[in-house]
Amino acid sequence: MTPGLALAVVLSSSLPLPCRAEPPPTDPALDAARLVTDSLVEATTGRYGVRGLDMVHGSSFVLSEGGFFDCGHFPLLPVACAVSCRTAPPFSMLRFPPDSLVLKAWQGDSSACEALMLMMGKDTVRGWLHREALLATSLSEDTGSGLPYVSAVWDCAMMLRSMGRDLPASGVPFPGAPGLEQFVRDQAPPARSFLGCMSRLPGGCRAALAVELPEGRHLGLAVLVDSMESDSLVTERLGLLLGSITAEASRADRMP
Repeated sequence: MTPGLALAVVLSSSLPLPCRAEPPPTDPALDAARLVTDSLVEATTGRYGVRGLDMVHGSSFVLSEGGFFDCGHFPLLPVACAVSCRTAPPFSMLRFPPDSLVLKAWQGDSSACEALMLMMGKDTVRGWLHREALLATSLSEDTGSGLPYVSAVWDCAMMLRSMGRDLPASGVPFPGAPGLEQFVRDQAPPARSFLGCMSRLPGGCRAALAVELPEGRHLGLAVLVDSMESDSLVTERLGLLLGSITAEASRADRMP
């Protein structure tokens, strides 16, 4: 072996091997939600978009049968944008929408959603979407407010994550999960915190729910559903999906 080659062998053997990044841990409640989602989609007609997200570690699952959904006046985008823009220059607004309007929109009031979007303006909302890399969401070009908007389930989950991240610094009172408590009230311990919103439409729904769990766990689920056989079936399926996260968390809490 020549001296040059021998030196190259010695140097190469002494170089540290690249470390392979470990995948983020998967929360057992997220696994439970994925299994429930798989079984419901197999057993039910309709068009689903579901994303479960570990908001701390970033692990997730996605099941989407159609990609994009018309979100109408689903309050997730208007309110998440408004909350984040209060805390994040250069998007923070000198004339921020009043808390009362933000909370009314979160309750599902379509007029409040319109007013909120008009007050922020399309340029502000588009700037926020770009900053958050929500590339699957687009505003209507035919209305001054930008509503209705089109989005995908992966973007909706990230909107909820952004809102949860920025809510404490925004000064907006914690808005809870209006319309969704019925699906989780009996399955989760009463000390848990829920953040979410819902919009119903014939044969479908738009919903997003974040759940704060023990030991710093924080999970979210976005559900977009169309073309179901009946509204009662939508309610039943939504309850099973949203309840899957909190039910598993409750079982884990009760284990010795």
